[in-house]
Amino acid sequence: MLKHTAPRPKGGVRFIRESVIGIWLKRRQETGDYHPLSNRPKRTKAKITDWQAFEKFAERNGEKTQCQMAVLWGEPISPRTISKGLRIIASTSFNFYYKT
Repeated sequence: MLKHTAPRPKGGVRFIRESVIGIWLKRRQETGDYHPLSNRPKRTKAKITDWQAFEKFAERNGEKTQCQMAVLWGEPISPRTISKGLRIIASTSFNFYYKT
């Protein structure tokens, strides 16, 4: 096992390598900011924006499958998104009618 031979910083002071400072300066020159880049995926825009219209659409086409509903919806949408929307409508209508 290797022992740490460099002197440990006192009072919360930390050493920063020159290569890291170079990366920060390069990033600041390119982007105007030196904050780290986020590795989180960016949020996508919701495909269903008008929930009243979607609820009426679901009532009219309730006997159809989610694939058929995805084809009938005005914009390109996946059956998975239809499924998520139906689940959201069910939970909000349940909470609306059965509040305690």
